[in-house]
Parts: sequence; C-alpha cells; structure tokens
Amino acid sequence: MGYLEDLRSEDVRPRLEAVYYKAEAGRCLNGVTHDLNNYLGTILAYADILSLDVEDEDAKRSINEIIESVRRCTKLANKLNGLARPEKANVSLVDLDTLVQGICELRAYDFRVAGVTLRMNLSSGASLIVDAPKLEMALVSLLSNALENAARGDAEPVTEVSVAAEEDGGVLTVWDSGPPAAESDWDAMFEPFYSTWNGAHVGLGLHVVRQIAAYHDGSVSYHPRCGVRLWLPRANSLMPG
Repeated sequence: MGYLEDLRSEDVRPRLEAVYYKAEAGRCLNGVTHDLNNYLGTILAYADILSLDVEDEDAKRSINEIIESVRRCTKLANKLNGLARPEKANVSLVDLDTLVQGICELRAYDFRVAGVTLRMNLSSGASLIVDAPKLEMALVSLLSNALENAARGDAEPVTEVSVAAEEDGGVLTVWDSGPPAAESDWDAMFEPFYSTWNGAHVGLGLHVVRQIAAYHDGSVSYHPRCGVRLWLPRANSLMPG
C-alpha cells in the first residue's frame, strides 16, 4: 500500500466507515464514564463502611480487595474520560513515567487478548511541560500501531515502551517485535493517508503523532532498532511566558 489518493474508492470506503463507527462510539464515552464513576463511588463507600464492622480477617482481606479493585477501575475510567473529553488545551508539568503507565494500563486488555506482551521501561524521572491529553493520544496511536505490527510477527510478540530523560528534554520510544518497516517507509509513514496495511486503516495514526510532536516543538522518527522515537524538548512554546 501507499498513499490513499482517492477517498471515494471502494478500497478506502470501508476504512473510513470503520473510523466513523469508532468516532461515534467515542461520543458516548464521557457520559458512560461519568455514570460509571458514580456507581463505583457508591460501591467504594459501602465497602468502606463494611470494613469498619467486619472483624474476621479473611472477610477484611476480601473487602480490601474490593476497595482496591474499585479504585483501579476509577483510575482507568478517569483516564478514559480524559481521552474522550472534547479537545482543549491542558498544559501542565507532567511526569512522563506516570503518563505512560496510565495509558499502558488503559490498553493492557487489548494486548492480553492479542497475546502480545507489553513491557514498560520507566523510572526515568523525566518531567516536562506538555499538553497531557494530546501526548496521551499520541501514545495511544503508537501503541495501536505497535500492537497490530507485533501480532503479525513471531510466536512470542512483544511491544516495549520506554521513557528516558535527556538534558534538553525527554524521549518516549515504542518498539515492537513485528516485521520492521522498509527503509522507503521510514519517513513516508508519518505522512497523512499513507498506509502499509490492508483493512480498516486510513493512514492517519502516525501522522497525528507527528502533529502532536510538532505542537510540542518536538520530533518523531522511526528506526528498526528502537521503533518510533518521540522527542520532546524541555523548553517549548507551550510554557508560560
């Protein structure tokens, strides 16, 4: 595949329809996660009350497991709600390790179902001024791309997400064990409507990543050894004057 030049063609139409269906489902997420948080809050409140009245140690452990599970569900729902919220600037000092861990937890189920091992190399200590929702969306796109590519690779597919601190910024890399991209695609893969896939793909995922990198005065590149490398500068135009 290459550039999708005619968006009216029979080949492209199913891909655009798939994107449309997912976009419509995304419109429902804000309302669903709001209600879900209310229900989870009710469960958490009653579990806390029960824990005060129970003396049996096994029962206490069970209730504590419920409380911890509810808190983790609330965390995932809030992260999902942040991604689905209508776009607006949300610039702040962000710990990249925490941001990456949250998005990886959000996508963990998809990786388990696909049989792809998701690894994280964190503990970088990198904190930068970024637009968190935009950077999270970039990581979602990178993980989706890596998941699909890893799944068509060897018998034990792996995707690895790493964060590293540099003197002038931070680096986020997403590598997978799937087939490496041909050298002729290394630059073109970040162009709009360029795809090496068949099926429901319109070639916008990596292009969005490049736009988000540019928004942060950063850059994105690909090399088979490290995968996709997203560099973000420590000083950028998003910082308050």
